[in-house]
Amino acid sequence: MWRTLLNTCVKDLRFVLKPNAEQHGAWHFVESKLPEIRMMNQNTFFTVTEISDEAETDSAMHINYDDQDLRVEAILTAGMSCDDIEQALKQRIQLGMQMKRSKPLSNWERDLPVDVVEASKYVKHYDDG
Repeated sequence: MWRTLLNTCVKDLRFVLKPNAEQHGAWHFVESKLPEIRMMNQNTFFTVTEISDEAETDSAMHINYDDQDLRVEAILTAGMSCDDIEQALKQRIQLGMQMKRSKPLSNWERDLPVDVVEASKYVKHYDDG
């Protein structure tokens, strides 16, 4: 149930991960559970970026909420298991559902022609980026 609610409270979900052993749980989540979550939430932007071990940037899951304050949160993924990441995401969705929604300034995204909407059902995208 929580997987389908991601669309309503999260604008985008970004993973920035290093290839080291500490990130095994995060990579397992990305490979096994993220494709299903992506399929259920087609209005949410997803991206996975691999950075080198030498980079100073920490591995994290970045969540951009779709609230009126445009809140952004980063969760460090070092040492987390796949289940820990899923539980953290579940909690963030519950938090996001309680936030005040931003009102769209325009309806341009809702006024897509029918053929564009239909075509997106049959085109296979490997990455949103």
